[in-house]
Amino acid sequence: MAADVVALSSALIATRIATRADKTGMRTFGSYRAEVFASGLTVLLMLGAAVYVTVEALRRFGTAPDVAAGPMLLVGALGLVVNVIALLLLRGGAAESLNVKGAYLEVVADTVGLDRRHRGRCAGRADR
Repeated sequence: MAADVVALSSALIATRIATRADKTGMRTFGSYRAEVFASGLTVLLMLGAAVYVTVEALRRFGTAPDVAAGPMLLVGALGLVVNVIALLLLRGGAAESLNVKGAYLEVVADTVGLDRRHRGRCAGRADR
């Protein structure tokens, strides 16, 4: 979740930098490189998260941790609401900027994944 906050914040900051007017004429490529750097940061963060999840999955392989259903349901519902709000905010700019489109697609993936994780945990909990 922290990686998502950093990635989306960097996308927002990079988009603001890229859309600033260059009054000096000194920047030959403009400030659009900020979006490229923010995208690279997002890729590194997601790779780091993937490695972490893989290591934790291998460490927990064969053990079934107890899940507190109430807090998990509350956090999942809150996450879904925040993701839907983010989708609505990013939808308009996704066609204008590659960086915003990447942030939009990341939120789409999080929303779909959040729904799948929630259904999988609840189904697993109900079977016990």
